[in-house]
Amino acid sequence: MRKTERWTEALPSRRRPSRVLPSLHAPGISRHARRMPLSAVIFDFDGVVIDSHEAHERSWFMLAEELGQTLTRETFVSTFGRRNESILPFLGWAKEDDREHIQQLGDRKEVLYREILRAVGIEPLPGVVSLLENLKKEGIPCAIGTSTPRANVECVLELTGLA
Repeated sequence: MRKTERWTEALPSRRRPSRVLPSLHAPGISRHARRMPLSAVIFDFDGVVIDSHEAHERSWFMLAEELGQTLTRETFVSTFGRRNESILPFLGWAKEDDREHIQQLGDRKEVLYREILRAVGIEPLPGVVSLLENLKKEGIPCAIGTSTPRANVECVLELTGLA
């Protein structure tokens, strides 16, 4: 029997890990998790604290329109998980070696993103607020670890009241 098989067999069910760690969807922190010595919690941002997909999609299509470029939904979807520095040359909107132009276009796209958020708003994902409140009650510091531009994080924290 391999080590991974023994470890898996030792688990009462496939759901055990989610009971061990605090869940965003739990009303509070589980008793088992309270016994774990947590010194801090670091959250990813997009997809964990907020769902920013629609605002990002709209901002890319707005940038395409400003530049007189064509962008299909299929092409947009193929860029998920990539940074602006990679997306812009991939789309052919900037040359890979033209860092200044890539930065300018990326900055413009992020300005559009924040304008969209300010116009339509954004809410934390379900369970985020209660989890943060419980962590605060327990005296556990929280931070965000993300590749998202700082101005975007600050905008979202302000709009959601999580700042």
